[in-house]
Amino acid sequence: MVHACLVTVLRGGFGVFYENTKGDELNFRQHHPDKTQLFDPSIDTSTVPALFMKDAYPIPPAGFNPDPFTVDAHDRWPYVLQWNMNIQHRLKGNMILEVGYVGSHGNKLSKRWNLNQARLDTDPLHPTPVSSRVPFPRFGTVLGSFKAGISNYNALQVRLERSFQHGFYFVSGYTYSRCQDMDSSASFAADNQNIYDLKGDYGLCGFQIKNRFNVSGGWELPIGNNLKGVPAAFVKGWQLNSIVQLQDGSPFTPRVSGDPARVGRRYYARPDRTCDGNLPGDQQTVSRFFDTGCFVQALPGTFGNSGRNVLLGPGFKSVDFSIFKNFQVTEGLRIQFRTELFNAFNFSNYDGPGVSVSSPATFGVITSEKDAREVQFGLRITF
Repeated sequence: MVHACLVTVLRGGFGVFYENTKGDELNFRQHHPDKTQLFDPSIDTSTVPALFMKDAYPIPPAGFNPDPFTVDAHDRWPYVLQWNMNIQHRLKGNMILEVGYVGSHGNKLSKRWNLNQARLDTDPLHPTPVSSRVPFPRFGTVLGSFKAGISNYNALQVRLERSFQHGFYFVSGYTYSRCQDMDSSASFAADNQNIYDLKGDYGLCGFQIKNRFNVSGGWELPIGNNLKGVPAAFVKGWQLNSIVQLQDGSPFTPRVSGDPARVGRRYYARPDRTCDGNLPGDQQTVSRFFDTGCFVQALPGTFGNSGRNVLLGPGFKSVDFSIFKNFQVTEGLRIQFRTELFNAFNFSNYDGPGVSVSSPATFGVITSEKDAREVQFGLRITF
């Protein structure tokens, strides 16, 4: 309990939180620990399966490559360490200022990848068939799920709040943060370029926002309080509200279509990166949002050296504004008319640019934007 006379409070905390695993992984474990009898594919139109897995892994029919799924035999529970510390100070004018640090570190996080990725050719100039370089030539994709992911988050958080008093209040917050991980997808999809270099996928989180500022507030206009009757009904009861949002863009990864490394994968390939690629804000346009000249197709038979999420997308800014008119009809009946404007100043907020080096016409080009200004009217009756 904090005594009423205290104006400064220091708080801190630390916790260990264990994460859930995916349900389908638990489902596979209800069978024999080293194999399962679940099997769906069929190569003909009859109701008889082309292959049964009850005898472990027999040689499949010609022209048919099953896609097994495996989990770590020594599976572990993923967990996250979280800690925070903040100092809160009460200011004059019924305001509170809070400054804090928040951090977390994820360990043994779920991650999936194709175990049947071929290794690079020893001589890219004289390529050999992909099938001769895969670890399991009898199978197609061998998707494995392992607890090998890590994540890190560190943030400075500042909050200034004024409690409702004399008809006015506001809440504002600023966050300066950095988030890094190996995979940001909720499905733990194998968004990795090379399974033999998983550390190469460590980069900014897909939802990373470096700077974010928000402020919201409301003001009940102090007019007409001494009026009565019809004049009071139209003059008093006005309320103004607003929400302001300003934030940096989220990161994204440049891509290359096809399988330039010749490892049997047609997704998640990255180009070579010759320079930073991010342009200053005053040089960014919808037709050239980043420096496309910094990214080139990697040589055949090699992986691109570009990292994951090395480019930053467009930021976001918006001001929402609303006007409420309240009518106190009786002691238990209140009517409120609302006029609400979303993105009131009609700021242009763009979607991300094209990311594929293989599509030069759209590479680095923004072709769409988010919603423009919206206006809506509402009526609320409280009784």
